[in-house]
Amino acid sequence: LERGIPATVAVRGLLTFGFFAADAYVPLAVVDGRGGSSWIAGAALTVSALTWSAASWIQANLIDRIGPRALDRIGFGALASGIAVMLGVALGLPVALAVVAWAIAGFGIGIAYAPQAVTVLASAKPGEEGSASAAIQLSDAVGIALGTGVAGGIISLGDARGWAVDHSVTWVFTLALVGAVGGLLAAGRMPKRVPAQAA
Repeated sequence: LERGIPATVAVRGLLTFGFFAADAYVPLAVVDGRGGSSWIAGAALTVSALTWSAASWIQANLIDRIGPRALDRIGFGALASGIAVMLGVALGLPVALAVVAWAIAGFGIGIAYAPQAVTVLASAKPGEEGSASAAIQLSDAVGIALGTGVAGGIISLGDARGWAVDHSVTWVFTLALVGAVGGLLAAGRMPKRVPAQAA
């Protein structure tokens, strides 16, 4: 978490870990965990994609004014809030709230995702843009793989031990929430402004 490229690369991994650990299991939580309709699960994923796109447009218009650190803090805050509501759904809140929860989470990753790549590329020294880009892409992939993989391991463990699905996904969303809160804290190590091209 050294300030600059290392911190931003690490924060990218926490972002994809937190989002995709939960995203992969939203339909399972809604349909098998709470007995909700499949259209609610589909709506949650669809609305999330739309809010992600909208937030990406918003951050592009704000990054020069408020900077990547603030955008990532807002994004991680929204992501953590969405996961927390989804955790509430797993614990008994109305199933339809899954759509609201995942709309908020999609907005969060949309706000936080692009500023990380912009910051890493702007921080790279001339000639080192390729390695910097590779580092953030690797962190991206590792976050997704670990998030979905560890969460899948929890689901598998729960199935082997005879847990109810809603109990298993409660632990999945707790794991995702820990990742999102960790990212919120780590985002403070990102630059306040997009750096000028490194010399």
